[in-house]
Amino acid sequence: MTKVLLINPNSKFKTPVLQLGLVYLASYLKKHQVKVSVIDAWAENLSSEELKERVDQIQADLIGLYMLSPLYEEAKTVIKICRQNFPDKLIVAGGPHPSAMPVSTLEEIPELDICVVGEGENTLLELIKAVEKDSGFSKIKGVVFRSKAQKIITTKPRGYIKNLDNLPFPALELFPLEKYKTHPPYGRYNPYFPMVTSRGCPFQCAYCPKEVFKNNYRAHSSQRVCDEIQGLIAKYGVREIHFYDDDFTLDMKRAEEICDEIIKRKLNFTWSCTTRVDLINENLLKKMKGAGCWLISYGAESGSQKILDSIKKGINRFELMRCSV
Repeated sequence: MTKVLLINPNSKFKTPVLQLGLVYLASYLKKHQVKVSVIDAWAENLSSEELKERVDQIQADLIGLYMLSPLYEEAKTVIKICRQNFPDKLIVAGGPHPSAMPVSTLEEIPELDICVVGEGENTLLELIKAVEKDSGFSKIKGVVFRSKAQKIITTKPRGYIKNLDNLPFPALELFPLEKYKTHPPYGRYNPYFPMVTSRGCPFQCAYCPKEVFKNNYRAHSSQRVCDEIQGLIAKYGVREIHFYDDDFTLDMKRAEEICDEIIKRKLNFTWSCTTRVDLINENLLKKMKGAGCWLISYGAESGSQKILDSIKKGINRFELMRCSV
């Protein structure tokens, strides 16, 4: 059985946040009987030497790395450590940076074998099967890889998971939950957990990188969302949740259904979310408050209409003013 190690690099930021992308990958692999381990070097504040010791202890067949652009150099260091320890193992990078710049990432990091572009669950599982069968990667959609001849090859794009309810619940037990810290303004109450109930955003804001999920919006059903919340409360005693969806209320009917279900089940927790000022109405706001919402983070990038237009925000400044009252 292929043994997989997923790594989140260390960071200069002092408030480690649970990387839900890695959590979902881990749970998906577990669902398909893959033996998976996790090292969150950020949460555990591991030095390079400590990380090297941990990697050596696990002895994985495939190593997957989560890569953000602000932590590019930290990711490079982790990849080099893994290559030194495992000269013949497959090292894979996924996340926003390799999804946006896969070719240059491979060119700049010779120790890296493959970049996963976009949504990673099915792609990573197929890579694991290819390693087990020694069948090569050219037929796997959604990857950019370095061939044995050192040529960089890009495969066809991969489609997206249509029904997110088919994904398993997050494998939180694999992560050092006691190490994660809340960051203002979220986290008035502990235990505090992040959640994502949808993927993708249809809007065109110029500043927003959407290389993983792009404009392909899909969402968990309200029942599935509340099943997960109920599980978090029962297993971890969660008291507060922040929904990290790009636009939690994009589907306002679904948002109302989630609120109704929270109230129906008498789920006792507080929560916050992120959305746009043009994706709420008075009735929805009342329901959200009644269901425990205490904070909404709106994208209020500027009070200048010229700037809003230049970044393709698609709203006017009077809508921003209305939400600030």
